[in-house]
Amino acid sequence: MTNGVHLIVDVFAIENEELLKKIDCIYPLANEIIEKAGLTVVNQVHHQFSPHGYTSLYLLSESHMSFHSYPEKRCLSFDLYCCNPNLDVKEVLHYIHMYFDKPKINHRVVYR
Repeated sequence: MTNGVHLIVDVFAIENEELLKKIDCIYPLANEIIEKAGLTVVNQVHHQFSPHGYTSLYLLSESHMSFHSYPEKRCLSFDLYCCNPNLDVKEVLHYIHMYFDKPKINHRVVYR
């Protein structure tokens, strides 16, 4: 029995490292994923690190989503667990790929 899908993504070789420095840079991508995937935000916590980098966590009625940026390494870690096993993983990966202008992406999908 499948309860949901867990998408784990590492995004590498991000050319525009400005997208990794300030927390408000991730909001457009997060909002697009939330809207297009039909997710419901229950709560959210964001932290801006000094001098740069961020962590952004979304508590969803469907589970959770997180972003962790590493500007010094030009990479981002993304995690989405959704209790809807019909989540369109390819669509979410497409949004990430387009937002960061075609970076290298490693991902893993786990059905739970």
